[in-house]
Amino acid sequence: MITAPEGVASAPETEGRSLPAGGLSEIIVGDERLGPAERLAIYADAYFYRLLECLKDDFPTVAGMVGAERFHELIRGYLAACPPFHSSVVYAGQFLPDFLRGHRALEQWPFLAEVARLEWSLIEVFQAPDAVTLKAQDLRAIASERWPELHLRTPPALRLVDCRWRVAEALRAIREPKEWQAPEPVAQSVVVWRLNGAVYYREIALAERNAFSLLAEGASFAAVCERVAAVCPEGEAIGEINRMLERWLGDGCLMLEDKNLPPQTKPAAKRPPDGPTT
Repeated sequence: MITAPEGVASAPETEGRSLPAGGLSEIIVGDERLGPAERLAIYADAYFYRLLECLKDDFPTVAGMVGAERFHELIRGYLAACPPFHSSVVYAGQFLPDFLRGHRALEQWPFLAEVARLEWSLIEVFQAPDAVTLKAQDLRAIASERWPELHLRTPPALRLVDCRWRVAEALRAIREPKEWQAPEPVAQSVVVWRLNGAVYYREIALAERNAFSLLAEGASFAAVCERVAAVCPEGEAIGEINRMLERWLGDGCLMLEDKNLPPQTKPAAKRPPDGPTT
């Protein structure tokens, strides 16, 4: 009854078979101030508002775009359609991006589902397990003639998010916070990663997006170079690959796949910090 989407008052109609013959009053004692249902409603309200606050923390950009009243309405509808399935509140917002894809709120904010998807990616990346990533000194220790055959992979704490709207700018503005503009309907790819316990995100161009797509599958360094060269102006591929490689190594975005040296993982952190940084 505490978790009933429509509130305690409607719960006995659907859960009545679990109550004693005398109803709720046989379980909870009322008095002249509050009856049994009213007392139970206190806990029901606390349950909902706790989830509301958690989801506001996890989706501050969505909340900032629609405002407190509309966000309250969105979350009440979302929890009715997708009640929490896990004992940890971390997963409460997992299906919010999908829920928003069919919501009437898109009439006013057509980019809202993509904003939610990017924000959920930040949560996923923070919760992902740690892994041993490749450092510049590790790569220098390998003979350069072997580099083309090296198989590289992105770590678990990295996501590539393809968007149809330029949502990263709005997300950054609201989280700073500062005045934000409605995202433009322009395709954008965003990489989200974790480094030293902090979550970062940035927009990336086509060449880097294609490289990350290959790296997610565990591609060879030669294949990654070929994919980047295919979309770079003539004569610029080598410089672009060098710049990307230097940044990936510094940001902890690469793992070396070696069957003789499997990556070691550590447990993920329990809860994301107060908003990722860029």
